[in-house]
Amino acid sequence: MDKLELLIHNLTQAEKRYFKVYTNSKECISLFDCINKGKYSSDKKKFSAKTKNYLLNSLLSSLSSFHENLSISRELDNIIHLADILYAKGLFKMVQQQLKKGISLAKKVSSYEHLIKLYRLKKRNDIRLNCFDFDEYETNLTELENSTNSIKDEIYLEKVQEIYRSSLLKGINPTDVIKPKKIELKRSLKSTLMYYQVVCEIYGQQNKVKETKETYEKIQELYEKNLHLLRDSYVDIFSIHSYITHCHNYLQFLKKHGFKKEYFFQYLTARNIKTKSKPLNARNNINLLISLSDFYLQEKNYTKGYDFIKENEDLIKKCEGESERIELLYINLSLLSFQNKKYRDAHKWILPLALSNNLRYSVFEKLCYFIFAVIQIELMKLNYAHKYLIDLEKKMLLSGKLSEIDSLTIQCLLAITNTKKSKSKKLFEEIKRELKKEQPNYFKEFDLENWLEQRVK
Repeated sequence: MDKLELLIHNLTQAEKRYFKVYTNSKECISLFDCINKGKYSSDKKKFSAKTKNYLLNSLLSSLSSFHENLSISRELDNIIHLADILYAKGLFKMVQQQLKKGISLAKKVSSYEHLIKLYRLKKRNDIRLNCFDFDEYETNLTELENSTNSIKDEIYLEKVQEIYRSSLLKGINPTDVIKPKKIELKRSLKSTLMYYQVVCEIYGQQNKVKETKETYEKIQELYEKNLHLLRDSYVDIFSIHSYITHCHNYLQFLKKHGFKKEYFFQYLTARNIKTKSKPLNARNNINLLISLSDFYLQEKNYTKGYDFIKENEDLIKKCEGESERIELLYINLSLLSFQNKKYRDAHKWILPLALSNNLRYSVFEKLCYFIFAVIQIELMKLNYAHKYLIDLEKKMLLSGKLSEIDSLTIQCLLAITNTKKSKSKKLFEEIKRELKKEQPNYFKEFDLENWLEQRVK
C-alpha cells in the first residue's frame, strides 16, 4: 500500500466529505473513489502519475484547511495572513480588528514569534491610519525583549524532560542526572505548565505521594483556568491532548495510591472535558474512555460500567484503528461486559485481540487469551474453546512464554471443557498453591481464581 492509499484509508468520513467539496477536479475525485472503494489495484493503469501526485497534494491541502483551527499556532498564522491580505487591499480598519484579536491571543499563549510579526504589521497599519504611537511600540518591543527569559525556560524544561526520560530508559536514577532549577513562575503559561510536569515526574520517581498529588492539583488548576485556550493539537504544549494525558495520568496516580474520593471527583472532571472545550480527536477520546472504564472496574461498579459502554458505543466505533491504545480500551470493555454476564458483548470486544499475532501491549497478551477462552466456555462453545486452548498452549510453548501456572490454568480449563470435574478440581488446588508464589496479570485483572472456583464446585 503506497502513501496515497494509506492516507485515504486513514481519513475520517467528515474529512472525506470535506475533500469532495474542497476539490473541483473530476479526475481527482474519480481516483479518490477508486482507492476508497478498494478497486485501485485493478484500475491502477487508468490513472497517470501526474493525477496521483495532484490528488496527494489536494488531500494534504484539504486536510490542512479542515483542521485549520485545531492549533493556536495555525490560528495565529491565519490571522496574520488575513491581516496581510486586508492591508494590501487598503482596508486598514479591518486590519486593526484582526491585529487586536491576534495580539490578545498571542499574549495569552506566550507566542512571541507571532507577536513580533503582529507588532511589525501593527506599526505599518497605524502609520497608514495616522495613529502610530512610538512610546507604545517601544513598550511592546521591551516586553518582547524581556520575554526571551520565558523562551529560555521553555527550552531548558524541554531539555530536562528529555534527559529525565532517557535516563529512565537507561536505568539511571533521573534525580542523579538533573536538578531542575527553580524558574520564575508566571513568566508564561507554557513554561509554568512544563515546570510542574517535570517536578511531578521527579516527585513520582522519588515516591513522594503528598508532593506529587499537590503538583497534579496545580496542573489541574492551570488547565481549569485556561480551558478557553485549549485546542485539539499534538503540537501545542498547552492543548486538549496534553489535558487528556494529564487527566489519565492523574487518575492512574489516584487509583494506585487509594485516593477514592479524589479519584471520583477527577473522573467527573475528565468526563466533562467534552462539554467544556472543543470536540476531541480519536486519540484523546480513547484516553478518556480508558480512564472512565478503569474507574468502573476499580470501583467494581459493573452495571454502570456496562451502561457507560452502551452510551458510548458509537464513539468507540469511530475510534477504531485510530490509536494503538484501543487495545487497552477493548480489554476494559470486555471485562465490564463479562462481569455483567453479557458474554456476547464481551466476546465482540476481545475477539480481535485474542486472534491477533501482534498485540502492541504484550503485557496484556495472556489476559486477552484467557478472557477469550473463558468467554467461549460461558457461551457453551466447548469444542471451539478446547481447540483454542490446545493451540494457545503450543503457541506459548514455542514463544517461551509458558510458565508453570499458565500450563496448569490451560489444563484446568481443558478439563472444564471436557466436563472432567474431579480433574479440574485437582488442578485448581495446584493453581492455588502456585498463586502463593506468583500472581499473574490475568488473575489480578480478570479475577480468574474466583471464576475457576465457581466452575470446579
